[in-house]
Amino acid sequence: EESGAVEAARRTTALSQSQAAAAQHAVAVAQAAVAAARAQLSAAQAAVPAAQDALRKAELDRDRNAGLARDGYVPASTLDAAAAAAARARGTYDAAVAQSANARAALSMAEAALAQQRANVVAAGSGTAASAAQIPIAQAKTSEAAAPARVANKQNAAYAASSQADALAAQ
Repeated sequence: EESGAVEAARRTTALSQSQAAAAQHAVAVAQAAVAAARAQLSAAQAAVPAAQDALRKAELDRDRNAGLARDGYVPASTLDAAAAAAARARGTYDAAVAQSANARAALSMAEAALAQQRANVVAAGSGTAASAAQIPIAQAKTSEAAAPARVANKQNAAYAASSQADALAAQ
């Protein structure tokens, strides 16, 4: 029964060690997610200036064509095409900015997940240490539980020897 406590402590320690290893693996996965999020953020941020330049050019074309259309130098269809191109460029720019913001948010979330996984490693390490500490405690309790039996046996042996001595003395 007492050795069962030692065995249970050993099994708990093995489980804690397994959980600590899993937590370490989760940190590696979280680190990879942070690296991927940083790469996505870089790519998204790189797209913003190009989209901004395209928007600026499309708006300049639209404004120039609007002036020329007022003066009758270009047909309305050219103005409509320039306005449509400016609207598309605005949409592309807005999408690039939104993608950049989303990538920034994804990076923040990945960094938070990494921090959580690192905290899990610390907690798992503490759990492993606490479980490992239970083994000598269980062993000590086993020894302690066995000690009264040994004392009782010694007391019974001493009483039996005393009784034999008294019996021999009485003869």
